[in-house]
Amino acid sequence: MDVYFGGTATASAQARIQANGQIFVTPTSALDTAIDLTDSELTNAISLADNNITGTTYSILATSGNLTLDASAILALDGATSITFTDGGTLYSTFTAVNTDDFNIDAAGGDIVFNNDDVLNIGGSGDDVTFNAIGDDTANANGALVNSDNDLYIEGNLEVDGAIYQANNQVCDSSGNCLGGSGGSKWVINSGAISPFSTTLDVLIGGTATNSAKFAFMNVIGSNTPTASVSAGAAGATYLTSTGTLASTAMQPMTIGTSDSGNITLNSGTGRIILSDNDLINIGGISASTNAISDSGATINFAANDDDLYIEDVLEVDGTIYQAGNQVCDSSGNCVGGAGGSKWTLNSTLIHPFNTTLDVVVGGTATSSAKFQAYGIETTGGNVASLTSNTITTGSVFSATASAITSGNILKLGQGGNSAFSGNVIYADIDNRGAGDNGFTGDFLQFDDATITVFDVNYLGAIRASDLTLGLADTSATITTAD
Repeated sequence: MDVYFGGTATASAQARIQANGQIFVTPTSALDTAIDLTDSELTNAISLADNNITGTTYSILATSGNLTLDASAILALDGATSITFTDGGTLYSTFTAVNTDDFNIDAAGGDIVFNNDDVLNIGGSGDDVTFNAIGDDTANANGALVNSDNDLYIEGNLEVDGAIYQANNQVCDSSGNCLGGSGGSKWVINSGAISPFSTTLDVLIGGTATNSAKFAFMNVIGSNTPTASVSAGAAGATYLTSTGTLASTAMQPMTIGTSDSGNITLNSGTGRIILSDNDLINIGGISASTNAISDSGATINFAANDDDLYIEDVLEVDGTIYQAGNQVCDSSGNCVGGAGGSKWTLNSTLIHPFNTTLDVVVGGTATSSAKFQAYGIETTGGNVASLTSNTITTGSVFSATASAITSGNILKLGQGGNSAFSGNVIYADIDNRGAGDNGFTGDFLQFDDATITVFDVNYLGAIRASDLTLGLADTSATITTAD
């Protein structure tokens, strides 16, 4: 039988207990407490065992103290049912079973707070750790780094669409989000090339300033001349500019190539290779104040500055050499007969003037002044050779000696042909005054043997001989006088 309270039927009763054990509270006006179980003697106000508390918008209120669920109990929400936490009518949090897979916690504009030393463990690792964790397993977590409720370990990936900060500093990533800034990369990779994040920056290696860096790529901004420099500190540096200057500083000597280098080619195209004033070419290692091709230790006599060249050994020129504007002559006869060239030509064992039509004079520069003359052009009237003296007073004008001769002829005169001859073999015309007045008193001809005159013809034509034989092999020889 059903029991009704506050009425005689289900519709009018304020509460009822049905015969099957169900209890219904159906007040007809506002009611603060439907069932009041506040007696201190109660151990369990309501014991549900395996049964459920069902409802729509009804609340379980803890007006004072705590609402406690035993650790062995389960609070189940079916479908879209929610559990709400309110205080004085103010909603603080709502736990809602959205569907069979998701669970929604809404703090209604407030915060979801874990007490100190409480940690969040997402992923079901089941590990009892002292730090917040997201992962199936925390075995790889470094306990030296994550060890309190202030730390978070993530086993998998962390994806953040916003920014990540570490100790108040933005974390930089491959997007270049903080490129060039403090802590950000100062380099950019573009299509296989790496460059500073700003194209106007110089690049220094081995130092923080141009004068201290060991390697420097400078002057890349504006209209400056880009320069690459390799520095040796106080000893100076070597640099290369975009305008074509390769140089050293601090008066350092420059060496191009080593003993292991191959050929070195200087190619200026259609331009010139120029050495500045006072610069020298030194080939061979000699230390000199002039251009030189020489080993060290050579003695230089005339070359003294950058306008000169000293060559220790051989100079070979296939073209022409000029000295002070004049062609240098050599043994090839390249300038024979010309100004500065040889006037003689050597053929086998014979030497003759470079021009066979020239006369050869000795002792003067003209026929009238020369002491000896050999004519280059012979005429029918004579002119083969002449000997002239205007200085000798007592000596011999012409002499021929043969100290080693034992036979043969000291002097031989001949026609050298077969033509009829009616001239004189020897012709002497002594006419010092041209008047025939006995100005000549010597001999036309004199033969001595051991300083003793054995034959002579004097100025009068008289013949004197120590012995005189006429006819020789002809016994019919005669002596004829003209008067």
